[in-house]
Amino acid sequence: MGVFMKRMNVLICVVNFLVILGCVGPTGIQGLRGPDGRDGEKGQDHHGDVELLMSAFLVLKSSYNYNLGDVKKIKDSIEKSSIFSHVAFEDKFQSDKNKDYICIAVKSNELVFEDVLHILRLLVGGRSSTSQDHNVAKNFLNSLLDSASYIDEVINLNLFTPDFDLDRLRSFDRSVVFELNFLLMGMLGLRESIVNDIKVLLKNPNLAILGSSSPSNLKVELAPIIDVGGNIYEKIYGDNDSLKSLRDLIIKKINTNV
Repeated sequence: MGVFMKRMNVLICVVNFLVILGCVGPTGIQGLRGPDGRDGEKGQDHHGDVELLMSAFLVLKSSYNYNLGDVKKIKDSIEKSSIFSHVAFEDKFQSDKNKDYICIAVKSNELVFEDVLHILRLLVGGRSSTSQDHNVAKNFLNSLLDSASYIDEVINLNLFTPDFDLDRLRSFDRSVVFELNFLLMGMLGLRESIVNDIKVLLKNPNLAILGSSSPSNLKVELAPIIDVGGNIYEKIYGDNDSLKSLRDLIIKKINTNV
């Protein structure tokens, strides 16, 4: 490139630079304010809270639902076993619902159910069993049944079943929706904790050893689930943070917001 062309390029760059600077003048006077935009669509009150409540309910329901194939096996075992028709149980297992509750209490786990069956045989099936042993067996089964029935009652409240009553839910005060969500999640946590505790309790090797020597010895080993103050018992029936107390609070919250 010649000297002339180099000088021309430099000149062009300088001119362009000056043109750009020359285009930037002092800030002008602020213009008039434009018209307001159109109002947005009206939102729904605490819609997000209702969605969270629905999610909490569905999680609780899914934890409660059981595998139908496993349930059939367990229910067949209940019907075939003479233990469940024992006079100590007062015809409780003539009801399909109570058979379902036993399945749900052990989370459709066939092995855990076999442990339940073994304990009942020791308590009411032996010649040496006493009326006290029969009461222990009845209390044990009642705890299993109630650990499922309290959740079943909540799941089948007409606010949730067969479909969510969204209009009614959205008419509730926001704090009520929040509390219901909290209570449902509390039930879910307790449900999982109780199922695990029952499994651990029934796997205790002392149950089989002591029960074989004398059924009356089982009362001490089953104390966590049949006695007031027992760890599992309190999670099911206790005054605070139990399945029963949470069920009662949920029903009360819903009924006072009719």
